[in-house]
Amino acid sequence: MRLQFVVVCAAVGLALAGCAAPGAEPSPTDPSASPTPSATASPTPTPESLTIVECEVMLPIDQARAIFAEDTEFLGERPPTESGGWFPLAEIDSTLADAAQAKACTWGVPNSDGVFTIHAVEVTAEQRSSLEAALADEGFTDVSTGTATSFEKSGETEVSPIAATHLFSGPLWIMANSNDLSTTGAVANAALEAHRTANPTLGL
Repeated sequence: MRLQFVVVCAAVGLALAGCAAPGAEPSPTDPSASPTPSATASPTPTPESLTIVECEVMLPIDQARAIFAEDTEFLGERPPTESGGWFPLAEIDSTLADAAQAKACTWGVPNSDGVFTIHAVEVTAEQRSSLEAALADEGFTDVSTGTATSFEKSGETEVSPIAATHLFSGPLWIMANSNDLSTTGAVANAALEAHRTANPTLGL
């Protein structure tokens, strides 16, 4: 009887030992050993380019007539380098010749000498700085309003009075020429507003 009891106990012990998992208990995974994704460099954003609008978008005919005269007509676009303005400067000529893009537009009363012109030009920071310095040296008065800087000058020729307004805002340069500053200032500002509408993200 005693022998049977020992055999039963030994059998129970072996059965209990068989329930345990063999080998050492696995250690938790080391987080530092996990592969980390390689950092990807963010692409450098490409600056948005300036859009120079068409002449009749720059200054619609109704607006031109309200500023200048009821009989005003759009007289067409011409090569930007054809005229350097009514107050010629070497810096104006060189900038127009080297500009990435430029547009020159003319309005006036047909069969009369009543005309005005607008140039809209894309300029670099260096070109703008050179132009502003040359205009100041030439006696143009300058006024800064918000993001825009304006240079204006009027004078007399043997034939008629002349006036010019130059507006700079970011990469945009607008030059307006006519017979009085009330015209050049108004059409230059109208052209600036048209370009602000066409380039809403440039902060002109």
